[in-house]
Amino acid sequence: MSMPYSVTIKDEARILSTLSSDLDNFRRLYSLVEDNDEEILVKFIAPKIIAFDDYRFYLLKNSNKKLLQPHFYYRPDYLSYEEYGTTNLWALLLFINDISTIEDFDKEQVLIPTKTAISSVARNVAAKNLLTEVVALKDLPLAPTPPLYMRVKNVPFYHDSAAETSTFTPTDLYFNRETFTVDVVMSRSRYVELQYEAVANSVVLNVKDQANYIYGKHYALIRGNLGLNKVTWDPRLITNGIGLVSAMIEGVTFEVSYARKVITT
Repeated sequence: MSMPYSVTIKDEARILSTLSSDLDNFRRLYSLVEDNDEEILVKFIAPKIIAFDDYRFYLLKNSNKKLLQPHFYYRPDYLSYEEYGTTNLWALLLFINDISTIEDFDKEQVLIPTKTAISSVARNVAAKNLLTEVVALKDLPLAPTPPLYMRVKNVPFYHDSAAETSTFTPTDLYFNRETFTVDVVMSRSRYVELQYEAVANSVVLNVKDQANYIYGKHYALIRGNLGLNKVTWDPRLITNGIGLVSAMIEGVTFEVSYARKVITT
């Protein structure tokens, strides 16, 4: 009685390497330079299969969705043999279904790429020029990166001579504050007259319970009967201004503070 023939890992690898669908045929080749400067091609067996990524959308387009029978749970190699007549496309079934391990191969439905699509991918991979597809694999250290910190340059010191500034004492100015309530006439005329002539840019208009407004944008000082004593919020009279027409309505109380110049004789 003859003993059944047993296949070793070496024999199985040799048999699978003759098939166009062998998993290693879809990996990237690397160029290895030996000490004697002789360059040889090697296969770097890594989890990432470059060809599957390159043709992912093509494989998805040419796949059929099928129910996964319970006897194929956790055995993508069995399903590969059932569909393609070989077990070595189990990694492709995991990849196209976004399944990371065989322990998760228990879905209700799975995508099965067609034989035509797989053979087309295999032909394209086999037709590639290895001299342009190989990646250099060298143990040379990377070139040092530029320093993260540049040398600090010397910055010169400058010393300005101290200048004494005299204390400002407004001997010829008085500060006034006037309160108004917008009535019908004031809302139509869009201005209010002050009791005294004001100093330009010293006018501050505050509306009760509202935000502060800007001189020259929301209001301005224009000439009145006593000189510069009229405060207006009319945008037509304010150069590049927007006025305060919508805020200055009847019943609104506001305050105007300003500096007035004393007329000396």
